[in-house]
Amino acid sequence: TGEECWQQIEASSQLLEMAKIPLLLTLLCIEFDEHYGFPESRSELYENAINTLLSKWDGSRRIKRDTAYKELSTKKKMAMLSEIAYQNFTESKYFFKENDIGNQLERYLEALDFIKNEIEGTKVLKEMASQHGILVPRAKRIYSFSHLTFQEYFTAHYITVRNETLIDEMVENYAGNGNWREVFLLTTEMLPNADYLILKIHEQVQSIIQSSIKIKKFLLQLNRVLLDNLSQHPD
Repeated sequence: TGEECWQQIEASSQLLEMAKIPLLLTLLCIEFDEHYGFPESRSELYENAINTLLSKWDGSRRIKRDTAYKELSTKKKMAMLSEIAYQNFTESKYFFKENDIGNQLERYLEALDFIKNEIEGTKVLKEMASQHGILVPRAKRIYSFSHLTFQEYFTAHYITVRNETLIDEMVENYAGNGNWREVFLLTTEMLPNADYLILKIHEQVQSIIQSSIKIKKFLLQLNRVLLDNLSQHPD
């Protein structure tokens, strides 16, 4: 099974690139063990592997936990991680203070009806880090996603499960931002119908082109004015 898994990874430059990162290689192995193959879509691969990681990782290692985080369904864990990813990615934050993420977790968990007791967010954060390694400590009281790929995936997930307003904001604010390239690609893959996103990108491109034309005309006019002034005042 291991040999067949590696043969399929070697046959794909994309999978081979992922396999260079230990945690992503682990996800590839989890996916292969579940389905004896890999989906063509990266977003589907991430979704399948992360779902397995969130729901079965402890069970496969015979670990039992008794925390508020354990009570969450896989869907709610995904939603919570997506919110953390999106809120920080839009602010170009890739490393987070423990207290900031702890407070964000507390607000999310307290909003859920079935969790009644007072929750210590930083304790839940440490539980998350030890359980599946998607959020990990980087320095004293500093955390990040274990790989940028995870933050990009969860950011795209957050956008796809919200309304079209977030798509509008993403295109308007980040269409020309290279740091958002993977988020755009993943969001396009994950949307049931990406027509609206593609249309908004097309409109944004046309707007930029029109703006460039206007700027070019303005610069040409400005150049003519400057040349006229120079000809009238050669000194």
